[in-house]
Amino acid sequence: MEKLLISFSRLTTTGLGTLGRNTLEVSKKSTNATVQEDPLYLEVVNAHTGYERSVLKNIYSGLGPEVKSQDLVRDRLDAGFHDLLTGFAAFDDEKGLAARQLLEVWDDLGAVSGLNYGDETEVLHKKIETFSSEENQALLTTVGLVPHYEALKKAQEDFDVQFLKQVDANSALRQQPSASTIRHQLEDALRDYYGMVSALRKQSGWSDLYHDLDEVLKAAKRSIHDKNDEDEKTRDKK
Repeated sequence: MEKLLISFSRLTTTGLGTLGRNTLEVSKKSTNATVQEDPLYLEVVNAHTGYERSVLKNIYSGLGPEVKSQDLVRDRLDAGFHDLLTGFAAFDDEKGLAARQLLEVWDDLGAVSGLNYGDETEVLHKKIETFSSEENQALLTTVGLVPHYEALKKAQEDFDVQFLKQVDANSALRQQPSASTIRHQLEDALRDYYGMVSALRKQSGWSDLYHDLDEVLKAAKRSIHDKNDEDEKTRDKK
């Protein structure tokens, strides 16, 4: 009988994960009661848990669509607020005068269209702060746009909350060990475990586990072979 060996580098990301999972399942079913207490087996358990949690999932939070959606809300309200001011400014009355004064403030700060998230946030925070002054609140009251100002303010607050959630989530993911590091940890744990089982294969209670793991490795090697055949077929079609 030979040692339990496989070329880990030839396994795909999911292939290595499958090998680790199948190794653990076979080991759990072993009639050898000492297996699941062995430190090398427990190393495989820990390494595979970390591998599935950190490698076989997205490296980003997935909150991008929510952030983009909230950004579109504040874009729409900012543009609509400007359109309302422009409309009132066309009239030569008290509302028109107030609207023209507010438009000067808006134009000084500029539009947010085309800006990145950070720059747009800076501009909108400045707009909201400026329009919150006692003088400008009075002008907004004259024009009747206080509810519209509050809606724009709320949209920016909602964006801030969603954006910070994304930043925190992405930061937490990026602080995890790199995928290559975690992969090597699982490979090393499996290699050590297979080495131990191979060394003990002639001892009482270890032969069945050895043969079961040998079948697991054969299946993994077949997956490598099948992938190579598929890659070759793909190259032939080009």
